[in-house]
Amino acid sequence: MAGQLEREALDFHRENPRVYVLVCRFAQEAIDRGATKYAIATIWERLRWEVQIVTGDMDFKLPNNHRAYYARLWLKNHPQYPDFFRTCTLRSVTGGPRDRYGRDEDDPDPPGPQGPAGPPGSGPDAGSLEIRSLFGKPKGIIPLDGDE
Repeated sequence: MAGQLEREALDFHRENPRVYVLVCRFAQEAIDRGATKYAIATIWERLRWEVQIVTGDMDFKLPNNHRAYYARLWLKNHPQYPDFFRTCTLRSVTGGPRDRYGRDEDDPDPPGPQGPAGPPGSGPDAGSLEIRSLFGKPKGIIPLDGDE
């Protein structure tokens, strides 16, 4: 049975499908640069930058509560990368974390961004990106599969 946070994340996903498209794109960029593990939090902050700073849409909000659900959705849809995002026990399911990271206390591997992906916009096509407002009037273009 879905809790309130999960229902809110599902509603947000239905209302903002491009967020997941960009999560997939940015995760693939990290993989293409050699990352075998990465942090959804880093991708989430890049999403904020792209939407708020690059497109100027300062009113669009990306709630941090949804990150865990997007990471799990991505992992479900990309089974070839089962450990790309580290996931912990959801506090909304268990009633609280086991330690400050939501891990079992005997887990020695702390969470965090890993991999040699480099800073956003540092890839070979960095200068060719045009950005568009993802959720309003177009102001440029982020090329996505199926977009022309």
